[in-house]
Amino acid sequence: HGPSLYLASRIMWNPSLNVDALLDDYFTKFYGSAAEPMRSHFDRLERAFREADYHTGNVFDIPHILTPRVMLEMESSLQTAEQAVPDESIFARRVHMTRVGFDFGVEHLKMMSAVNTLDFSNAREHRDKILDQIVPEAFEHDPVLLSRRYGSAFIMRFWNTTVQSGYERITNGNEVVARLPDEWLFMLDPFDGGEALGLWKPGIGTGSWRPLKTWSRSWSNQGLRYYKAPAWYRTTAKVDNRFRGRSIRLWLGGVDESAKAWINGRELKLVESGLAPIGRPWEFDATEAIRFGQP
Repeated sequence: HGPSLYLASRIMWNPSLNVDALLDDYFTKFYGSAAEPMRSHFDRLERAFREADYHTGNVFDIPHILTPRVMLEMESSLQTAEQAVPDESIFARRVHMTRVGFDFGVEHLKMMSAVNTLDFSNAREHRDKILDQIVPEAFEHDPVLLSRRYGSAFIMRFWNTTVQSGYERITNGNEVVARLPDEWLFMLDPFDGGEALGLWKPGIGTGSWRPLKTWSRSWSNQGLRYYKAPAWYRTTAKVDNRFRGRSIRLWLGGVDESAKAWINGRELKLVESGLAPIGRPWEFDATEAIRFGQP
């Protein structure tokens, strides 16, 4: 926020000031010989958000904004800046402040990607790096480099339980028996009549259902920003015969609001509710509902 706060502090007192000249002044004085690459670094960040065709206030959209290409360009400019300043100089310390925040973003994006691919061992490594290395350094720095609200508290509230719960379900003899797809069939139920209509039944017609992404895109980015009522999802998955006789759970990494689940026409017993706080997994006992070897 350094460039933005500097501009605000100057322009609020004199709105006729030249923005480019102010930014030149800021980067030259604050970063010394690293002024040019640091300005490129922040310019690329601002441009990514400014040009994003997404709702930029939602963390789940961040991977669509800070794409691998954007992150690679920002890493390159940051490395150039690090090489341009003398070691242990005030300018090196200031560049490193940005490095800490950037590394938080890198690890956060990697953690999100690992969760979405059910690679919970990798997700836990990235979570631990954030909580055990990056956040402590940021909090111990003077001035503090990360908001306490959006540092460890954010990770603990929205990601920690999902990462840890997912990890426990792929270790100690547990394993993934089927991966559910990103895209499901979807239907709105604004009057909450779907259960009475039997939308949970197998074999019903789906001509009026629409495809909807579950983890790669948010509701907001699929035209459902203001919808506040029940909705139904349908999909198919196949569980191999080798899992017959074992306990099978339907595990959903996170559901905003409440959830019920049916498999093959049978309502599943809720094992763990993720209703509160948001960001916790939902788990249902699917053992008796599975038709092994069949979709």
